[in-house]
Parts: sequence; C-alpha cells; structure tokens
Amino acid sequence: MKSGAGTGHAVYQSVILSLSVRDHPAHRLLQQKATPLTAIGPETRFAGRSPVPQAFTALQSPSGNRRHPRVRLSARLEMAGDVYAVRDWSLGGAALDENGPPARPGDLLNARLLIGDPNVLAAVQLRARILRVRDGRAVACEFCDMAAEDSRLLDQLTQIWLGGRDVVTVPAALPAPPGAVPGRRLPGLRMPRLGLPALLALGFGLLLLGGGWVASQRMAVYSDFAAVAQPMRVLRAPQAGNLPPLELRPGTALRQGQALVALAPVVPPQVQADLAPRLQAAEARLRELEEERAQARAGFETFRLRSEATLRAAVAARQLSERQVATQERILQRFEALARHGILSQVRADQEEVLLLTLRRGLAEAQSAEAAARHGLNDALGGRFTSDGRPTQRSPEDIEREARGVVATRDELRSTLAGLTAPVPLRSPCDCTVVQVTSAGGAFVSEGEVLLGLAERGASGPVEIDALVPSGRMAFLRQGQAVRVQMAGSPDPVTGRIAAMNLNAENAGRIGLPDNLRSLKPYGLVTVALDAPAAGRTGTPALLVAPISIRLLLQQLPGLSWFVTEGRGAAAPHLA
Repeated sequence: MKSGAGTGHAVYQSVILSLSVRDHPAHRLLQQKATPLTAIGPETRFAGRSPVPQAFTALQSPSGNRRHPRVRLSARLEMAGDVYAVRDWSLGGAALDENGPPARPGDLLNARLLIGDPNVLAAVQLRARILRVRDGRAVACEFCDMAAEDSRLLDQLTQIWLGGRDVVTVPAALPAPPGAVPGRRLPGLRMPRLGLPALLALGFGLLLLGGGWVASQRMAVYSDFAAVAQPMRVLRAPQAGNLPPLELRPGTALRQGQALVALAPVVPPQVQADLAPRLQAAEARLRELEEERAQARAGFETFRLRSEATLRAAVAARQLSERQVATQERILQRFEALARHGILSQVRADQEEVLLLTLRRGLAEAQSAEAAARHGLNDALGGRFTSDGRPTQRSPEDIEREARGVVATRDELRSTLAGLTAPVPLRSPCDCTVVQVTSAGGAFVSEGEVLLGLAERGASGPVEIDALVPSGRMAFLRQGQAVRVQMAGSPDPVTGRIAAMNLNAENAGRIGLPDNLRSLKPYGLVTVALDAPAAGRTGTPALLVAPISIRLLLQQLPGLSWFVTEGRGAAAPHLA
C-alpha cells in the first residue's frame, strides 16, 4: 500500500468495502436510520479515565503495561488462506478467539484485519508476527509493516470506541480525512471524476457498441446462388476394360443390385507378357513328361521281363548246385568207408572232401545270385529301375506325379487368364436416381473411372443447402452460426446452422448446384443443415440469409480483432 499524504484520501475511501454504492452499508446508515452499535459506557470500561479521544501518538492502555488499549469491536483476521475470529484487538496486535493457522513464535504471515461482522466496515492490509502458540497454532500476534493511513484508521476507530458514547454509528463517526470538504458525502461513496479525454473515449466506445448492435440487427450476408443439395454417390469402373454403350439417362430410377452393363476387361500387356510364357512353358513340359512316361513304361516292361528271366536262371543254378552238393556228400561217405577198411588210400578220400567244399561254395554263390535276382524283380514289380541295387532312371509313377503338378499349374494359369478376360457385371449400389452420365460407353475405360453420378433416394439425415457466397463476405460467417433459408415456392423461411465452409467452391462430390455457376466469380461454398425437413427435392433453388453478429463485425475493425478473438477466447472460423 502506498504511503504519504497523497494516498491518505485513497486509503480512507477503502474503509467501507463494497462494489455497489447503492448497497453500501454506510450508505444505508446515512440515508436511513443507522443500525446502532451499542458501546459500553466509559466509566464501565476505564474507571477514572476521561472519555475524550486522545492523540494517536499518546494512546495507551489504562494499566500502562501495553502501549495500546484493547478494543472489543467485532473483527476477524484473515491469514494463511483462512479467516479466524478475533477476541480483542488493538493498534499493536490481536488475540484470536480460536486457534489460528499452524505457526511458530516469530513467524511473519501476510494478514488482513476485517473490522465489522457480518458487514465489513474496514479492512487493513498488514503483516502479523506470531507471539504465542498453543498446540502448534497461533493464538496471539503483533501487527507489523502497517501503512500510516491504516494505523491512523485503527487509531480513529479505537478513539471512537473509547469515547464511550451510548450509540455510535461507526462509519458516520469516522473523522474526515485531511482536505475533505465539510457537508459532502463520505469520500468512499464519491464517484471518480473523469477528464475530458476519458469521457470522449467512453462516449466513442458506447457509440461504437450501439452502432455495431444496430448494424448487426440490420446487416446480413446473402448468397448469390443456393439450392437443396446432397452428397453424390458415384459408380466407378472396377477395372480397365471396354464398356458397352449405356442405355441410361439422367433421371433414370435404379434399384439396388440392378445389373446395368457388363464390362469386358482388357488384360494389361505386362500381365500377358508374364502369364503367356509361363503357360507355354507348362504345356511344353507336360508334353515332355508324356513322352518320358511312355518311354519309361516301355523300359519298365523290358526291365521286368529281364528281371524275371534272371530270377529263373538264378533259381535253376541254385537247384543244380544243391544236387551236386548232395551227390558229392554221398560219394565222400563211400570213400571215407573204403579208406577206413584200407581198400582206398586216405589221400583219395581227402580229394573228394575238397571237391565237396568247392561245390558247397558254388551253392552259396547261387543262392546269393537268386536273392539278388528276386530283389531286382521286386523293384521291377514296384516300378523302380535299379542296377546293382541303385536307381538308374525315373519310374512311370514318378513321372506321373510330376505331370500332375504341371497340369495343376497349367490349369491355374488358364483360370487366371480366363478370370482377367471374363465380363464383369456392373450393378447399382443403392436405390437411387441417375443424375450424371460421365461415360456414354462404347469405349475403353480405366480402373476407377467415374461412370455414373447417383442421388440416393430416401437418404437419412438433415436436409442440406449448398450456397455460393462471394469470398469477401465469408469473413462474416462462422461454422455453427444460425441462419435462415428461403426456399423457392415457400412463403416461410426455414432455420438452420452452417455445417461446413469451404473457400474453394469447386464441386467436391455433391449435387444440387449447377457446376457452371461456381466459376462466375470468386465464391466460397457454405453448406447449411436445416433444423426441419423442407419441401423441395435436390436442386430446388433457395436463398441463404446469415445475420452478422456484433462480435464478427467487431473482428473486422482494426485493433479489435485480437481482443475479440484472442482476448475473449472466441472460436476462429472453421474453413475446410
């Protein structure tokens, strides 16, 4: 708070705190019968002391123990974000009627002394030094860093209370500050005087606001062209091909799923260059496998016959060896008997034994050859070509297995080519009406090319209006702004709100407004959603009337655009 004689008057004006002079407590006390504040007589408070107010510098307690006497005028002390009741106070400090904020002796807290309850008669800003603490909470404090004007104010209130008058109206009894003119209202109730520049600025501001309000009531943005509109559904070519002539005209009604025409696809050259060689290679490989399979079958039959002949020869050789061994065993037995009787020498018997061993070795070889021949015949019967137990060439079954894989590849390639060249039927995507025929048919169309523009019948959602507004007027419109729409042939306007704004008025997939109107001059496109259904089908002419609000009008004035848009947090226009 400022100090000095120049600020004393301003501080005095803040004694009675209120935002409205009409509701000010002191004003009611002065204009009506004042609410009395009954004080105890001076002889009851300080026996033997004179009730005459003393000077500020000499005011002391009757006992002399304290520099300032205590006052029991109702007051509250605001500290640490909370308000506490005061038991008594003086010019030097206060004792709380309840435990105060958590503190320790010697702590300095920012505080404000509020005199009067429930109506605040005076408020003094100061700092409180904690003197006594109970259970960790302050119960008494000393006033510090108080401005001279606030000290004088408390001194005057104390002298009034000590004066001992039976009925005293505190606001009216406060002495006038230095320089106050007698007979006038309290300074706290006086309106500040305005200089000529301030009055001129205030008058200009009021004139500007009034003129803007009147202008906003009479000014409006009108569209040059408007019509009932809706999103347009399109039918596109699913792939490139030759499109037969279309027997459709604007206004033709279509049913959902209705077949319109069959598109003859054209296989791209790169696809043909990829699939054709692969198909030719598959067919050539299949022919090779057919020849190899025929040769394998003939060779397999020869191999089987040879294996059977080999087995028969091996069996015959084994049987012959068995007979020879049996005969030689009998001969050896006779020779051994004659040798034991001395008829033949033992040498002759040993020679016959050696011959028997040779025949037995031949029998073993014959049996092994028979087993090999039988294994070879089993391989032949199982479709395996072997030589010395090792495969020599593929069997017909192996060739047949590969041939089946090649046939599957060939059929897949043929199916792919057939699918690429099969006619593709085009069907209506909805119950709708033809509004545009962009391709008459009888020519090649690319994939994704728009063929038809369709308007869905019975579409759900609000009726929409597309309006062309000159680009210079788009600044006075905002998305969500309430507007009026006058339909052709309807006597009463229809209300709605701006749903979208686009500074580019080119057709963005909507029907209703003729495209040739969009290029007449720079236009912005405004889409309005009507609040209620309106008579008229797509393309019905209309007129958009958008009143200009005072906020939008002020935004166009130099120096006020930032204050209205940024300072007040107004939403910026939404432009697509």
